[in-house]
Amino acid sequence: MQEFSKTKLFYFSGTGNSFRVAKQLSEKLSDCALIRIQKDTSTQLIQDGDVVGLVFPVYYFGLPQVVELFLQNMSSKKKSYLFIVATRGVPIAGGLRNQLLKYTSNNLSYFQYITMGDNFNLDFWDSSLNGGPIAPQ
Repeated sequence: MQEFSKTKLFYFSGTGNSFRVAKQLSEKLSDCALIRIQKDTSTQLIQDGDVVGLVFPVYYFGLPQVVELFLQNMSSKKKSYLFIVATRGVPIAGGLRNQLLKYTSNNLSYFQYITMGDNFNLDFWDSSLNGGPIAPQ
């Protein structure tokens, strides 16, 4: 059985929801480093034998661009336990697992959605105002 060392939990969050999930998860894991995914976040931080986690939101039924780039750079890493938690606003935001398998080469050990409050509200826009927001009444 393979032994794993440190847990590295990478997260991307636009509104703070995914950060909150990542923070709570990191507090439950022993020896866990919480690392924000940005355009220049290096996958060199990942060593063979690390437990690697990713937490991020579903964007328009897919991956945020910065997360997709991170996964592309990470795809060469192996011998790591990889788990992913994706936050979403509505339960119909599925299909992400198939996108992830393209980058993880079937090395994905665990995947879970967490459904949270949706911050995309179609009722907010009034087309009579040329696409602008509805004025308070």
